[in-house]
Amino acid sequence: MNRPRLQLLRNGWYPATLDRPVCAMTFHALDLYLELSHQSKLNMYDYYWALSHLMDSMQLEDIDVSPFSLDVAATC
Repeated sequence: MNRPRLQLLRNGWYPATLDRPVCAMTFHALDLYLELSHQSKLNMYDYYWALSHLMDSMQLEDIDVSPFSLDVAATC
């Protein structure tokens, strides 16, 4: 196991890629998405936008959507 990925996992972050991870999601965020998707059939797109509105409800910053965040449902 490569060192950056192992460091992310030890600190509670799930890396987006196996080689040279650049972005990651916390295990807490993944668990929350899993529970919401099972209970209410929430898709990743709506989950992402709900999180972005919680962080920046006035949309003062342009938020970059990574393909990883929209494909994370396949890994849960």
